[in-house]
Formats: sequence, structure tokens, C-alpha cells
Amino acid sequence: MCIGLATLNVGVCNQSTEDVRGGLESLRVVPLFCSGSDDAATVEAYMRELRVVFLDKRAPFAFTPIEWFAYLVRPGLFFNLNVVQFRSEWSPSPKADHTSFLSLDDVRAVVLRVNEQLEAARILAQLSPLVVRFQACARGFLIRNAVRDQYSFYCRHLDDIVLLQSWFRAVRQRRRYRRMLYELEALVPFVVRLQCYARGFLARRKVLEFYEYYKDRNEVVTFVQTRYRSHRALRDYQLLTRTTPTVPVLQRFLHMLEISEYDLSEEMELQKVKEKVVATIRHNQGLEKEVFQMDIRIGLLVRNCITLEDVMSHRAKKRDTALAAVKSDWLHSSGGGLTALSRRSRQRLEAYQHLFYLLQVDPHYLAKLIFVIPPAMANNFVESVIYSVYNYGSTPRDEYLLLRLFRFALQEEVRSKLEKPSDILRGNPLVVRMVVGFFRTRGGHNCLELLLAPLVKGVLDDKELKIDLNPVDIYKKWVNDMETTSGKPSGLKYEVTEEEALQHNEVYKMLHTSVVQLENKSKLFARTIAESKSKIPYGMLYLCKVLKKALEEKFPESAGEEITKVTYNFCNRNILYYRYLNPGIVAPESFGVVNLEPECPVTNVQRRNLGNISKILSSATSGAPYRNKHAYQVRLNNLIESCREILHRFFMEACEISEPEDRFNVDSYSEATYITPPTITLTALELRSTHRLLLEHEDDIAPDPKDPMHGLLQDLGPEPTLEDLVGGTSSADTMDVGVLSAAKVSLSLYGKFSEEEEDVPETDQLLRDTKYMLVELLKVFRHARTVDEILHEEVAPELERAFLEAQAVVRVPKVSTSSLLGRRKYGSLSAFRKALLRNLDILEGRGITTAKDDYQALMSSIATDILQKRNHRVNRKRELANLADTQRKLDVKTRYYEETLDYYQRYVDACLANLSAGKSRRQSFGPGGAGQSAGDVQHLKPLKSRSALKYSAWKLHEKGILLEVAGLEANQLKNVSFEIAPTDRAGVFSVRTKFLGVSTDEVTLDIQDLLRQQYEGVAVTSLCERARVNNNLLLFFLNKKFYGK
Repeated sequence: MCIGLATLNVGVCNQSTEDVRGGLESLRVVPLFCSGSDDAATVEAYMRELRVVFLDKRAPFAFTPIEWFAYLVRPGLFFNLNVVQFRSEWSPSPKADHTSFLSLDDVRAVVLRVNEQLEAARILAQLSPLVVRFQACARGFLIRNAVRDQYSFYCRHLDDIVLLQSWFRAVRQRRRYRRMLYELEALVPFVVRLQCYARGFLARRKVLEFYEYYKDRNEVVTFVQTRYRSHRALRDYQLLTRTTPTVPVLQRFLHMLEISEYDLSEEMELQKVKEKVVATIRHNQGLEKEVFQMDIRIGLLVRNCITLEDVMSHRAKKRDTALAAVKSDWLHSSGGGLTALSRRSRQRLEAYQHLFYLLQVDPHYLAKLIFVIPPAMANNFVESVIYSVYNYGSTPRDEYLLLRLFRFALQEEVRSKLEKPSDILRGNPLVVRMVVGFFRTRGGHNCLELLLAPLVKGVLDDKELKIDLNPVDIYKKWVNDMETTSGKPSGLKYEVTEEEALQHNEVYKMLHTSVVQLENKSKLFARTIAESKSKIPYGMLYLCKVLKKALEEKFPESAGEEITKVTYNFCNRNILYYRYLNPGIVAPESFGVVNLEPECPVTNVQRRNLGNISKILSSATSGAPYRNKHAYQVRLNNLIESCREILHRFFMEACEISEPEDRFNVDSYSEATYITPPTITLTALELRSTHRLLLEHEDDIAPDPKDPMHGLLQDLGPEPTLEDLVGGTSSADTMDVGVLSAAKVSLSLYGKFSEEEEDVPETDQLLRDTKYMLVELLKVFRHARTVDEILHEEVAPELERAFLEAQAVVRVPKVSTSSLLGRRKYGSLSAFRKALLRNLDILEGRGITTAKDDYQALMSSIATDILQKRNHRVNRKRELANLADTQRKLDVKTRYYEETLDYYQRYVDACLANLSAGKSRRQSFGPGGAGQSAGDVQHLKPLKSRSALKYSAWKLHEKGILLEVAGLEANQLKNVSFEIAPTDRAGVFSVRTKFLGVSTDEVTLDIQDLLRQQYEGVAVTSLCERARVNNNLLLFFLNKKFYGK
């Protein structure tokens, strides 16, 4: 208790609520007031009252600090507490005045008083809501009374109040209105400008919303527009193609008959692209031959272990020859040639143009010529001349004419060489070789790639595909793998039969896996081929149709089933699959189906996979099954039968194809629609060879004395020389002859007889002129609905003026004999209509057209001309696209050949380095040594040893090198000596002959020539005109003496 009272006094003195709370709780003199949640406020109330009492008692000691607290416990006993040191003691006397501190009675009195105050406050707080509500009701009552009195007043004076308010509002509104007018008058320019900005913003926002709306629906909008345009185009096209097109319909399409500058430029572009394609084909043929020759020469050089300087010189010679061939068109321009500026050269050029035009458009001549020339020459003639005459079928026109040639040639071969239908199955027709070779390597290269490339790539890229149908090979591979993995002998036999191999489960499992893989791939190939009739070249399918018709015409007495069977088997095995598709499967890299790098050829496993697939398909087409000796062979036979059923319908439908005239949209007037003449490019040698063959077999190809071929050959005269064709002199050396032979000659083809009036029927000419005149009137009378209205309507001044302006327009010059342009002008529209009426009367008298149906036949003919013009433009665009794609493919092939040549070049460089290290001391190179590049090979230094080797003829005869010397007996050979010395050129030697010490002859001997002769099988060659030597022994002698072999 003493401690609690001391704590209370200290807390009151220091105003510490915590000490006051602790002291009161420890004393417990009177129960403290419990306020619930507000204990801190209660303690504050206690402390305020206690502090008043405390300050009253401490008033005498206000300036004396409190150090000791004293409390009288009982008389004579005091409790003393040092509040500074917190040290307490009991003593009979106080350390401080104990009356200056709060006692228990003081605390009890204060607590009781505060408790009463807090209790009264609590009771008052409970009555506060009731008091507040009473006060609110009283105030409400007073306010309602006042409002009621005010409302009664307003009701009594309502009319006056309304009148006053109206007057006040009117005055206020008039003031606002006058102020607004004043402000608006000042802001009129600004408001107008703001309204413009606002309207512009709203309009732009609306347009942007439309733009975003259509942008989000771009595909839908494009689809709708496309469908609408296609519908409109189809509707117009149907109106034009119907049997009775009207005048308004024709007037809508008259612009399509005009020849614009765009048409001319596109025709020129087409001609340039076509010439470029032909040039690239020829260039690729040259590269192919160069690769072949390079391969042979490298093989010879490696086999004989000699230097390769001559190969490099050969390459340089080829490049020089090619460069000279390019420039040869302008070689000796002043010395003649077809391009010379002379009348004789021009006449000869025109004669050749007329000749080759006739050969193009009339295939009978070339079709007969193929079979009258010797067979050895036929292949070269076809490859070098015929394909060039038709530009390798690079355009629809050329392809159409080439197909006509194939058709007549096949008909000629069937007519002249077959005795019964089955003979064609046992023979090897030349035309079939021509057609298949053309479409497999050129005309159908893209089709072959498009059809087989995905299938072949699927086989080549499948690393898990390993098809092997030979049980013995599977067994050997299994044993090898087992021994290689374990490192121990397997204990199995290495040589087994097929039956013994199949007894092992592992072999049977691997064979079963191969059969399953073969089934999947073979059926995939068969289904793809059967569904790809559109990807097969049209010419191949058309050849099957021509063959069937030719057999039916040649053997009308044979049964239709026999002809169908022969055609099916031949087209099956010899044309479509065996000759065309099968090579692309077996050797895809050789026929352009896939493009492979020279360093990454087809592996043996891939080749075997393709070979097995090809074998199944070949058996399916030929009907040759496997032996039913084992279970896997039975399954393979079932696979062959399945593939045969898949391919059967495809081969049966092969002959169901349209005629070329329908496919290429060609009629009797198609030649007249071309703006620029067709152009072909031949070499001078090909031109001369064709001329010579035509002269030699003139009677065979043109037995009719009135045939136009005789007149054309008579215009050309005898066979020309190369100098006559490209210019130059007759004293040209051997190199010049080669250059002249390779010179390019470009011929723009024209028909000689197309401009003669008797070749164009008078009615046809009159019909063309009448159509031209009617078209001109249709352009003037735009409002007319019938031809009769055009012919008899009164001519208005504006129509007369429009007609004269149209007549004054400068037209495109005439580019063909049948062009409707460049006709004579008329002085007035009336004169023009009178001339047209005269023509119509003549045509009506001949029954061509009639006025009763408003000249509908003439209108239909004009509609046909419009459609042909449109089709020609579409075909021209397609030609450009196809030629561009062809050029791209040819460029890829060119790069392939160039990369192959570069690969060979690197191989040659490696051979140089290896061979040079093995040379004897007789030969040394320059400072660059063996590491010189191919371009420096031709600059290699000659042999170090310049000493000549001298041998008598007798010594060479004993060695077997010299066989004989013309005019000398064997005992006279001792008088003849040969001196062989290296020259400044590598691989070239000088051979000097002496008789009794007197030099008689000297020749140059080239190692490269000896190697070529050895390759060609020439065992004996001439030396120094009179001496004959053994080629092989002479090579051995030179290699041993000069190259250390």
C-alpha cells in the first residue's frame, strides 16, 4: 500500500496516467468507475482531481523538489521512499513533510467524487438522444408554422407574384439576349472557322471509321469485289459469246480490236525472251558437251599420269571459240553474208525466211525428210535443226506447230514401216524417241519435276527408309552388323541360299519391314500418277491419240480391241511410263527432277529404294509378276496387282484428249493475228546442212512438180558456203571455219505466198474489209441499236466531225498481210457508208449475210474476232510467264553445269599438285610450283631439259614404236633418224626427221592428240606424213623419257 500511494503521488506530480492507473489499482481504497471502452478518459478524470488536491497540499513547498516521500503508517512509524534513488526505509521520523502528500483519505474522497461525476455524466449521455429529438420536434413545429403562414400569404397574392416573376424573367432574358448578340457579332469569324474544323473532324472521323471497318474486313471486301468483277466479266463474256450478239454489246468491246503501244511492246518483249530462252538452251547444250569432254580428258590424263596443261588450254580455247562465235554475226561485215547491206544478201535472207516459214507451218516436208536421210544423221538433225526451227516449243504457237510435225511424222512412220499393229511393240520408232526425248528433257521438264519431285524427295529425305528385297543381302548385312557390334564371330555361314536366309527370324522381320515400306511408297506413287493426268505433258497424251488413229487408218481390217490393246500396251510401257516417268524415278538427278550438289549425290541406299519402287510400277504396267515361291513374293504380287488397278484407268484415259487446234485456240486466221513475225535462230552450219539435205532429197519430200518447195529452193540456188552465210573470205583457216560454223543466224519468218492475191480468196478479203468498215461505224454511232440504224440514219454534223477525226488518226503500220489497218481514207461519212452498203450487197448476194436478220452473221464474225484478240492477249501473258519460268529453270541448269565445271576445275588443280610432285628432273615449273591455279597452268615453264632425244628409225622400229616408213626398206631405216625435242608449249614436242644427216621434215606432236586417238581406239597414227607409228607405244615412250614414268 505504501508503494502504491508513493507511485500515485509521483504519477500525479509527473502527470503520468500510467503511474496514476497503477497506484489506484494497487490501493483499492474505493472501486474505480468502469466506463467500458473509454478507460483512458476515466484515468484522466481521476488524475485531474487528484492533482488539484496534490497542488493544494504542496503549495508551501512549491519550489522545493521532491526527493523523499513520507507516509505515517501509525504513530511513531513512517515509511520513507527516495523517489530519485528508489530506496525505501522505515523510520520513527519522516524524511519529508508527510502532510504535503496525498493520503489514503484524500485518495478515497477524490475517487468517490469523481465516480459520482462520471456516473452523472453516463446518465446524462443516456438521456441525450431523447433531449435532441424533443428539441428537433419543437424546432420543426415552429418552422412549419412559419412556412404555413408564408404559404397562406403567397396564396392570397399569387397573381401578383406570377406577374412580378414574369416581368423579372423577361427583363433578365432580354439583357442576356442583347449581351449574347453583341458577343456573337464579335465572334462570327471565329465561330465559322470553328464550325469548319468541327465538321472536318466529324467527316474525317467518319471516313476513318469506315476505313478501319473495311480494313478489319479486308478479306471479305476483296472476296465480294472479286466475285462482283468475275460476275460482271462473265455476264459480259456470255453476252459476247452468245449466238446473236447485239450492236450495244459489240460497242462495249470494240476497244479490244485496237492495237496499242502496250501490245507492240509486249510482243517485242515476248520475242526477246523467246530468243533468250533459245540462246540459253543452246548455251546449256554447249556446257553439257563441255562437261562431257572435260570428264573424258580428265580421265585420260589421270590414267596416263601426265600434266593437265592441255586441259586448261582446251578450256581457254573453248572460251575463245565461244566468244568468237558470239561476235561472228558481225565478222567481216563488208565481205558479204546474210546481214550484209547488199541486194543479193537481202534476197538470199528473204529466201531463207520464206523457206523456213514453209517448213514451220507445213510439217509434211520435215516429217518426210526425217525418214529419207540416213538413220545416223536423223538424231543429230532432230536435235540440232528441228528443235531450233520450232524454238524448242517455247511458245504455244511453236508447241502447236511442233505437235503437228510429231503427228505427221508418226503417221508417216506407221504408214511406211509397220506391216501389222503388233510390230510397233517390237520396234523402236524414231518419232517416239523424238517426242519422249523432247518432253522429258525440254518441253516436259517442268511437268516431270512437278509430278515426281514431291514423291522422289519424300524417298530421298526419309532416312529410315531402307528397302531391300534380297534375303541373302539382308542376311549378310545382319551378320556383319552382329559381328561388328559384338566383336566376336557369329558362328553363322557367310554364304547361304535364299531359303536358308529366310529361316532366320531377324532376316524375315527386316524383309517384312522392307515389304511394308515398299507397299506404302509404291501405292503413293501409283495414286499420285493416276491423279495427275493434267500434269503429264499434253504432247505425250496427244501422241497416244495420234498413234491410235494412225493404226486404225493403216489397219482398218483389224479389230478395234486389238488396236486398243496395242495402243494401251505401247503407250503404257514405251511412252508414258517406261520412257517418260520411269527414268525420272530411277535417276531423278539426271532428268532435273531434283537438284543435288555435285558433292552430295544419291546414295546407294536411296538408289536401291527408288529402284525397287520403279520395279514394282514397271511390273504393274507390263504385267510381269514375281515368282510365288515365298510368302513375301506373294505379297509383292498382290501389291503389283493393286498398283495395276490404280494405273489402269489412267492409261485407258490417256487417249481421251482434245485436238491441238482446240487447246491452243488456233484456226486458219491465227497466223494473221500476230503483230510481229516469228523468229528462229540457227547456226550457219545448221542452215547450210538443212539447205543441202533439202536439195539432196527434194524429189522425195516434194514429189509434186507444182509444190512451192521447188520454187523456194530455186530461189536459194546451190548450197552456200559458210562465208556466204556469215561473211568472210574463202581463205579462212581451220579456226575460222569453226568460228563461222558456230555463228548464229536469226531469221524473221514470212510467208512468200501469203501476199499473192490468188492465195487469199476474194470473198474472204471482201469480208475482212466489210468487217473493218462496220467496226469503224460502230465506233462513231455509239447511240445506235441496230446495223440498219447505223446504215440509214441521218448523219448529224457532230457525227461527221467525229468520223473525219477518226480518219485523220495515224494508224499503226501494217505488220501482216491480213491486217485490217492502213486502209484507204474516205472524204465523208456518207461515202464511207455507201461503200459499206455496196460490200454488204455483194456479201448478201453470195449468201454470207443478209439484211433480214440485221446482218447477224457479220456481227457474230466480229464478236469472234474480238474473242480471238482477247485470247491472244491472254495467251501472250501466259507465254511471258511460262517463258520466265522456263528461263529460271534454264538458269538453274546453267548454274548446275557451271558448278560442275568449277568442281572439275578444283579436281584438276588437286591433280596438278599431286602429279607435279611426281615429275622427274626433266620437268620443272616456275616459282609457283605445283600449287599454281588453273588460270596459270598455261603459263607453266617448259621442261627443264632442253636436250633433244635422237633415235634412229631402226632403234624405234626395234622398240615397236615405228611400224614403217613409206618408200624405205627395213635395211634402210638406219639412214633415218628422229630428233624429238620439247617446245615452249607444255605437252607439245617437235619431231625432226633426217635422212643421211639432211633434215627432211619437221612436225609438231601433241600429247593431247595422242590421248584422244588412244581413247577413240586408233592404234596406228601417221608421223611426218611417211612414217606410221604405234600410238600406245609412242605415248609410253614420251611418258618415260620426258615425264619420268
